[in-house]
Amino acid sequence: MAVLCIMKLPPGVTLDNVLAVSAEIAAGGPPTGGISHAVIVDGGQVQIFDVWESEEAFEAFSRDRLAPAVQKLMGGSDPGELPLPEVQTFEAHDVMAIGV
Repeated sequence: MAVLCIMKLPPGVTLDNVLAVSAEIAAGGPPTGGISHAVIVDGGQVQIFDVWESEEAFEAFSRDRLAPAVQKLMGGSDPGELPLPEVQTFEAHDVMAIGV
C-alpha cells in the first residue's frame, strides 16, 4: 500500500539545508520505491511531502540514504545532534504521479 509521509522539519533547518541534502541524495539516482517528492515552506518552517510505494521503502530510504546525507551535510560527528523532523505517515488510497 502506498503511503504519504509528511515531514515537518525543526525550526532552524533551512530550505538551503534541505536542497543541499536533496542534491546529495539525487546524485545517487532516484530512491527505490519513491513516487513523488515536494518541499514547501510554511510560516518559515520547511515541510516535505513524499509518496512512497510502501512504508518499508520509506524506512529503507530514511536509513540508507537520507540519514547518511543529513549526517554528512548537517550532522557533525555525533548522530544524536541531528535535527529530527516530526513525521506523519498515512495510507495513500489514490496516487497519481505525473511527470513535471
